[in-house]
Amino acid sequence: MQRIGAVVGEDIRFIDLPAQDEEVLPGVRWGDAGLLLTPAWIAKHAHMRRMLGEFEGLFEPRRRPLVEDVVFCLLGGFGIKAELATAAYHALRLAGLFTSHLTASGILAELKRPLDVDGRQVRYRFPNGRARYIDGAMRYLERTEPPSQAIALRNYLLGIPGVGQKTASYIVRNHLGADDVAILDIHVVRAGQIACMFPESVRLPRDYGKLEDIFLAFARAADVSAACLDLTIWTIMRGLSPSVKAAAERLNKTHLLAGGGPPIYVDRLLWAQGDLGRPA
Repeated sequence: MQRIGAVVGEDIRFIDLPAQDEEVLPGVRWGDAGLLLTPAWIAKHAHMRRMLGEFEGLFEPRRRPLVEDVVFCLLGGFGIKAELATAAYHALRLAGLFTSHLTASGILAELKRPLDVDGRQVRYRFPNGRARYIDGAMRYLERTEPPSQAIALRNYLLGIPGVGQKTASYIVRNHLGADDVAILDIHVVRAGQIACMFPESVRLPRDYGKLEDIFLAFARAADVSAACLDLTIWTIMRGLSPSVKAAAERLNKTHLLAGGGPPIYVDRLLWAQGDLGRPA
């Protein structure tokens, strides 16, 4: 067993994880919880962030109309930072998208205006395509009745042009607070590969279902919600340099895979940068 202590307020709370040579998934070891981006290290950080209250209230159902969650999620995605997507959402809301039913041209006009992001004026990327997607999504939602269960709702949302498995999962998570779907973006998939849980050669969206099954199995083994897990990974991976990720991957491959050599115990100081200032 690996026991990790975390200071929470004036208390010390402990996280107990399996021994590093035990398998988290068939053929994959948990690894050292002090070594960057092993399954044990990822699970440790998800538990610690949960105990520190970072996820408080984040995964409750938003209790807002489905159309608003759909528009919010359509504004994000590849090449668009969360901060910019949020600014675009608020701009469209203020312009009356959900009350006066802006046309596609009206949506496009709003997305072409400079947006305030942390005091800076920033242009939204891909305004033409996103305006078409948003207009099409609103029409789709007006003429159809969405189901209320998570997986059924995700399948329903896939009928909207521009909505793939990741975006549909994101909408379902926001709208229902569902924990039986995973939001697998490039950061989460890359972390799964570094931790030797995901195959090296995968293609999205083709392999989304396969990777989601692996991810949910890992969440159950780690005894942490899928929502806490994918948000923890997404947050951490955004702050790691490509060289640090590559170094972690090289080291993990030598000891995480069954038959790949004995477990490794690493001086924590070597990988302090990987903990991003969090308690180790």
